[in-house]
Amino acid sequence: MSSSDEDSNHSEEEQGQEDDERLSIKNEISSLSFEALQKLKERIGAKVYKEVIFGENKNSKKELKIFKRENKNRPREMSSKKPVPMLQNVVPVKKKEVRDPRFDPLCGNFDKKEFSSNYGFLSDIRVNDIKAIRAELKQMFSAELRVESLVKQYEELKKEGTGRIQRHLKRRQQKVKKKSFKTPIVGS
Repeated sequence: MSSSDEDSNHSEEEQGQEDDERLSIKNEISSLSFEALQKLKERIGAKVYKEVIFGENKNSKKELKIFKRENKNRPREMSSKKPVPMLQNVVPVKKKEVRDPRFDPLCGNFDKKEFSSNYGFLSDIRVNDIKAIRAELKQMFSAELRVESLVKQYEELKKEGTGRIQRHLKRRQQKVKKKSFKTPIVGS
């Protein structure tokens, strides 16, 4: 015989002895009155009492339940009985120090003359922008005047009753309106 056969025979013998003991205890308990059973239960505890009478519950043994998925697309089921992990030490992230160069001593002192020589081109750009905006305003104004004069001409020709010229002037007026239509640029 091998060692595994001997172990299985040995465990079967132990189970048989336990069953015999349990039967003898059950017989003794069955002869006791209900009052005596109640006192026994209070003395040894309900859990031990149930184990003696009904035997050791196989479901009560703590076995790790393997959580499986019913479908591969479902998330894995997790036990809610897991203990909460202890707080872990989190490495703090260093905050970026916001620096304003106007007030930072590392950037040096303000020199108005140097500033004007370095950033003088900004004032030139501003002046050029203002000139361009004024030129656009003049063009828009003159385009509006042209449209108004064409409307007056149209009204005069309409009075004369010439259809072909009316259509020609109407087309010309629409072209001028399309060319002159631009979104106004508002400068600050």
